[in-house]
Amino acid sequence: MTKKSSVSVHEDLVDDPAILEKLRAFGVRVDRMESQMEQLTRNHPDHWVALYTGDFVLAESLDDLLKTLEGQGVPTSETVIRFLDSNPKNIIL
Repeated sequence: MTKKSSVSVHEDLVDDPAILEKLRAFGVRVDRMESQMEQLTRNHPDHWVALYTGDFVLAESLDDLLKTLEGQGVPTSETVIRFLDSNPKNIIL
């Protein structure tokens, strides 16, 4: 069974092809990040990770990660950023 993407794009609501393509690309990045979260967390616990294109970018703090991305000219609004929490809290709703 194929896992459904965690990002859904209602393509019928987007009439600008450029925006639609950016949304699709973001969905691909989210799926790639999600598929690697377990390994990333195991190898780099309690770090911040970002994915725009190509390789993952890691840093010990969010400020350091954002500075690195800015220095690389990466648009953070289109970047998937996550914290690799080695001890995540369980929340019961």
